Amino acid sequence: MHSARFKGNASKAKMFAAKSHMDASLAMEGLQLAQEAVELDPSEADHRQVLAHALQAVGMADEATEHFQKAVELQPANPTSYVLAAAMHNGQRDWQAAVAAVRRGQAVLAESTPGDGAPRGPLADALAAQLAAAEDGLREL
Repeated sequence: MHSARFKGNASKAKMFAAKSHMDASLAMEGLQLAQEAVELDPSEADHRQVLAHALQAVGMADEATEHFQKAVELQPANPTSYVLAAAMHNGQRDWQAAVAAVRRGQAVLAESTPGDGAPRGPLADALAAQLAAAEDGLREL
């Protein structure tokens, strides 16, 4: 199996397998592997993000929210966590929470951008896309 690639790093091996299962649409198996990875290394934000995706895939939105929030707590300077949280909130039609996550992500990204220029790149684009989706949702209310 894939775990041999990580020689002794069981949590990363579990996470690699969980991602593989999620890609193969084997959500329940991916969920179990992601849960095991978080149990092995609960301080790893990436593990929390994958677990949140797995929980979301099987319809466990409240639990997914908890793990996205924990990922942000573990790595508050990681704008990817905010993109993922915003996407989850948009999927739940919680437009205001999505906007808040985007705004936090944009602030984090701006802090890490050298100079006075506006942040650019895939993360800035992903945040902008999530903001547009949330604003569209708010307009529909």
